[in-house]
Amino acid sequence: MEYNEIEEAGKLKVFYEGPTLDLLTIGRLQINLHRIIEHVAIVTLGENESVLDFLKFDHISITRKQFSTMWRRYPDFRRRGYPIFYPELYLNEDNFADAPIVRTTCHRAEVGSWEQELGFAIISTLSHPDIRAALQGLGGNILYAIMNSGLRGISAIKGCEPRSNDPSSNFDPFDVGPNVADIAKHLIAHGGSKAKKLTITHTRKDQESDEIEIKLS
Repeated sequence: MEYNEIEEAGKLKVFYEGPTLDLLTIGRLQINLHRIIEHVAIVTLGENESVLDFLKFDHISITRKQFSTMWRRYPDFRRRGYPIFYPELYLNEDNFADAPIVRTTCHRAEVGSWEQELGFAIISTLSHPDIRAALQGLGGNILYAIMNSGLRGISAIKGCEPRSNDPSSNFDPFDVGPNVADIAKHLIAHGGSKAKKLTITHTRKDQESDEIEIKLS
């Protein structure tokens, strides 16, 4: 499956301050980050009218297997009541269930505590100007989603103000709260009182940046 880099979406830097991570904890962090990023990307596309129009008029026939896979993979779409014209419909039926719409590429990773720089790439069959335009704000949306996930201890260091200062508001616009909570839980379980924080910075193509922090102790 081929992917094209989305330079317009900028880069994410993820920095964990605490004891050196073991492989299992790194895996938990990476899997949950991937799920957050893909979920935010799918919802971002689903809420963009020009993208929906493009998919609506150019989509291929939906097989029963594709429809059931999509329904099982993104249960929140049922609650949100979105139309069923989604990028997954462009994928070959054989790899439909496994291929991510947006692939997160690791440009750099460093040991110590843990630091990595991530970029984004769109599946090549969806490399359309309207879709790329919608995803140029993906990095900012990821920070916004995490910031408003409902988890206590998240603060804006630069930009990305929360929609609500009330942690009990249960806003969670992208439904990523469980993934953010799982990241924090495993980092705390690994590092104990020495686990300090997880900082996520989004740097845009113009080099401007936003930053949020998840306190772990």
